[in-house]
Amino acid sequence: MDHHYLFSMIETIGLLAILWVVTILYSFLAFILQLLLLKGCSTDIIISLQHITQSIMFIFSMITVWRTNWVYSHYLVVGLVLCVIFFKMHSYTVSNIEYHMAYTENLKKGIKPGKEEYPHNITLTNFIVYLAMPTFIYKSSYPRSHTGFRPVYFITKFLIALFPCTCLLYTSPSPRDLSTSRMPSSACKKKKKKK
Repeated sequence: MDHHYLFSMIETIGLLAILWVVTILYSFLAFILQLLLLKGCSTDIIISLQHITQSIMFIFSMITVWRTNWVYSHYLVVGLVLCVIFFKMHSYTVSNIEYHMAYTENLKKGIKPGKEEYPHNITLTNFIVYLAMPTFIYKSSYPRSHTGFRPVYFITKFLIALFPCTCLLYTSPSPRDLSTSRMPSSACKKKKKKK
Protein backbone atom coordinates (compact mmCIF):
# COMPACT_ATOMS: atom_id res chain seq x y z
CA MET A 1 0.00 0.00 0.00
CA ASP A 2 1.20 3.49 -0.83
CA HIS A 3 2.33 5.21 2.42
CA HIS A 4 1.44 8.67 1.08
CA TYR A 5 -2.10 7.48 0.45
CA LEU A 6 -2.35 5.89 3.90
CA PHE A 7 -1.20 9.08 5.66
CA SER A 8 -3.57 11.14 3.51
CA MET A 9 -6.49 8.89 4.49
CA ILE A 10 -5.58 9.04 8.21
CA GLU A 11 -5.32 12.83 8.00
CA THR A 12 -8.72 13.06 6.29
CA ILE A 13 -10.43 10.79 8.81
CA GLY A 14 -8.78 12.71 11.66
CA LEU A 15 -10.02 16.05 10.33
CA LEU A 16 -13.54 14.65 9.87
CA ALA A 17 -13.48 13.31 13.45
CA ILE A 18 -12.33 16.68 14.82
CA LEU A 19 -15.01 18.57 12.87
CA TRP A 20 -17.66 16.12 14.05
CA VAL A 21 -16.64 16.42 17.72
CA VAL A 22 -16.47 20.24 17.50
CA THR A 23 -19.92 20.33 15.87
CA ILE A 24 -21.45 18.05 18.52
CA LEU A 25 -19.89 20.11 21.33
CA TYR A 26 -21.14 23.28 19.67
CA SER A 27 -24.70 21.90 19.60
CA PHE A 28 -24.73 22.06 23.43
CA LEU A 29 -25.03 25.84 23.02
CA ALA A 30 -28.76 25.27 22.44
CA PHE A 31 -28.99 23.63 25.89
CA ILE A 32 -27.01 26.48 27.52
CA LEU A 33 -29.30 29.04 25.87
CA GLN A 34 -32.34 27.28 27.36
CA LEU A 35 -30.75 27.51 30.81
CA LEU A 36 -30.35 31.25 30.18
CA LEU A 37 -34.03 31.44 29.20
CA LEU A 38 -34.94 29.83 32.54
CA LYS A 39 -32.84 32.51 34.27
CA GLY A 40 -34.91 35.23 32.56
CA CYS A 41 -32.92 36.03 29.41
CA SER A 42 -34.91 37.49 26.50
CA THR A 43 -36.06 35.12 23.75
CA ASP A 44 -34.88 37.61 21.10
CA ILE A 45 -31.34 37.54 22.51
CA ILE A 46 -31.35 33.72 22.63
CA ILE A 47 -32.52 33.34 19.02
CA SER A 48 -30.05 36.01 17.82
CA LEU A 49 -27.13 34.35 19.63
CA GLN A 50 -28.01 30.97 18.15
CA HIS A 51 -28.25 32.30 14.57
CA ILE A 52 -25.04 34.33 14.80
CA THR A 53 -23.03 31.44 16.24
CA GLN A 54 -24.50 29.01 13.69
CA SER A 55 -23.38 31.29 10.86
CA ILE A 56 -19.87 31.54 12.33
CA MET A 57 -19.69 27.75 12.84
CA PHE A 58 -20.89 27.03 9.29
CA ILE A 59 -18.37 29.45 7.73
CA PHE A 60 -15.53 28.11 9.91
CA SER A 61 -16.30 24.49 8.98
CA MET A 62 -16.62 25.20 5.26
CA ILE A 63 -13.33 27.17 5.20
CA THR A 64 -11.58 24.39 7.12
CA VAL A 65 -12.85 21.76 4.70
CA TRP A 66 -12.17 23.92 1.62
CA ARG A 67 -8.50 24.18 2.59
CA THR A 68 -8.18 20.39 2.39
CA ASN A 69 -7.57 18.25 -0.66
CA TRP A 70 -11.07 16.71 -0.71
CA VAL A 71 -13.57 16.06 -3.45
CA TYR A 72 -16.90 17.86 -3.50
CA SER A 73 -18.83 14.93 -2.06
CA HIS A 74 -16.80 15.33 1.15
CA TYR A 75 -17.81 19.00 1.36
CA LEU A 76 -21.41 17.92 0.90
CA VAL A 77 -21.21 15.39 3.75
CA VAL A 78 -19.76 17.99 6.14
CA GLY A 79 -22.43 20.49 5.05
CA LEU A 80 -25.20 17.93 5.63
CA VAL A 81 -23.89 17.04 9.11
CA LEU A 82 -23.86 20.75 9.98
CA CYS A 83 -27.41 21.16 8.65
CA VAL A 84 -28.64 18.23 10.76
CA ILE A 85 -27.11 19.75 13.90
CA PHE A 86 -28.47 23.21 13.06
CA PHE A 87 -31.98 21.85 12.41
CA LYS A 88 -31.90 19.99 15.72
CA MET A 89 -30.67 23.08 17.58
CA HIS A 90 -33.33 25.23 15.94
CA SER A 91 -36.12 22.80 16.82
CA TYR A 92 -34.86 22.48 20.41
CA THR A 93 -34.74 26.26 20.84
CA VAL A 94 -38.08 27.09 19.17
CA SER A 95 -39.97 24.24 20.87
CA ASN A 96 -38.67 25.17 24.31
CA ILE A 97 -39.46 28.86 23.76
CA GLU A 98 -43.05 27.80 22.94
CA TYR A 99 -43.08 25.54 26.03
CA HIS A 100 -41.74 28.47 28.08
CA MET A 101 -44.51 30.78 26.89
CA ALA A 102 -47.20 28.15 27.67
CA TYR A 103 -45.57 27.48 31.05
CA THR A 104 -45.65 31.19 31.92
CA GLU A 105 -49.33 31.40 30.97
CA ASN A 106 -50.17 28.28 32.97
CA LEU A 107 -48.38 29.64 36.05
CA LYS A 108 -50.55 32.76 35.86
CA LYS A 109 -53.61 30.48 35.85
CA GLY A 110 -52.21 28.40 38.73
CA ILE A 111 -51.56 25.26 36.66
CA LYS A 112 -48.40 23.38 37.65
CA PRO A 113 -46.31 21.49 35.05
CA GLY A 114 -46.22 17.69 34.79
CA LYS A 115 -43.18 15.56 35.56
CA GLU A 116 -41.85 15.48 31.97
CA GLU A 117 -43.11 18.91 30.94
CA TYR A 118 -41.30 22.23 30.75
CA PRO A 119 -39.13 23.26 32.68
CA HIS A 120 -38.37 19.69 33.91
CA ASN A 121 -37.32 18.70 30.39
CA ILE A 122 -34.37 21.15 30.36
CA THR A 123 -31.76 18.65 31.50
CA LEU A 124 -28.49 17.50 30.02
CA THR A 125 -29.80 13.93 29.77
CA ASN A 126 -32.89 15.05 27.88
CA PHE A 127 -30.78 17.06 25.43
CA ILE A 128 -28.34 14.18 24.79
CA VAL A 129 -31.26 11.80 24.20
CA TYR A 130 -32.69 14.27 21.68
CA LEU A 131 -29.35 14.53 19.86
CA ALA A 132 -29.22 10.72 19.63
CA MET A 133 -32.81 10.34 18.40
CA PRO A 134 -33.25 10.05 14.62
CA THR A 135 -35.56 13.06 14.40
CA PHE A 136 -35.38 16.77 13.67
CA ILE A 137 -38.45 17.62 15.76
CA TYR A 138 -37.91 18.14 19.48
CA LYS A 139 -40.36 16.70 22.00
CA SER A 140 -40.01 16.81 25.77
CA SER A 141 -39.97 12.98 25.81
CA TYR A 142 -39.74 10.09 23.32
CA PRO A 143 -41.19 6.57 23.43
CA ARG A 144 -38.58 3.96 24.32
CA SER A 145 -38.16 0.30 23.47
CA HIS A 146 -38.35 -2.09 26.41
CA THR A 147 -35.32 -3.99 25.14
CA GLY A 148 -32.88 -1.17 25.93
CA PHE A 149 -29.58 -0.58 24.12
CA ARG A 150 -28.77 -3.24 21.50
CA PRO A 151 -24.99 -3.34 20.91
CA VAL A 152 -25.15 -5.75 17.94
CA TYR A 153 -27.75 -3.56 16.20
CA PHE A 154 -25.68 -0.43 16.89
CA ILE A 155 -22.42 -1.96 15.60
CA THR A 156 -24.17 -3.29 12.48
CA LYS A 157 -25.66 0.11 11.63
CA PHE A 158 -22.32 1.81 12.35
CA LEU A 159 -20.45 -0.53 9.99
CA ILE A 160 -23.11 -0.12 7.30
CA ALA A 161 -22.67 3.67 7.51
CA LEU A 162 -18.86 3.46 7.69
CA PHE A 163 -18.35 1.22 4.64
CA PRO A 164 -19.60 3.64 1.93
CA CYS A 165 -17.69 6.52 3.54
CA THR A 166 -14.46 4.50 3.47
CA CYS A 167 -15.04 3.47 -0.15
CA LEU A 168 -15.70 7.09 -1.10
CA LEU A 169 -12.49 8.24 0.57
CA TYR A 170 -10.55 5.39 -1.01
CA THR A 171 -11.57 5.89 -4.63
CA SER A 172 -12.14 9.63 -4.97
CA PRO A 173 -9.68 11.75 -6.98
CA SER A 174 -8.12 14.89 -5.62
CA PRO A 175 -10.22 17.98 -6.54
CA ARG A 176 -7.11 20.05 -7.19
CA ASP A 177 -5.36 17.48 -9.34
CA LEU A 178 -7.88 15.48 -11.35
CA SER A 179 -5.15 13.51 -13.11
CA THR A 180 -4.27 11.68 -9.88
CA SER A 181 -6.38 9.36 -7.81
CA ARG A 182 -6.16 8.34 -4.18
CA MET A 183 -6.32 4.71 -5.24
CA PRO A 184 -3.14 2.72 -4.57
CA SER A 185 -0.64 2.72 -7.42
CA SER A 186 -1.31 -0.95 -8.18
CA ALA A 187 -5.00 -0.22 -8.81
CA CYS A 188 -4.09 2.74 -11.03
CA LYS A 189 -1.72 0.54 -13.06
CA LYS A 190 -4.47 -2.03 -13.62
CA LYS A 191 -6.79 0.73 -14.75
CA LYS A 192 -4.21 2.04 -17.25
CA LYS A 193 -3.61 -1.46 -18.68
CA LYS A 194 -7.31 -1.84 -19.46
CA LYS A 195 -7.21 1.32 -21.56
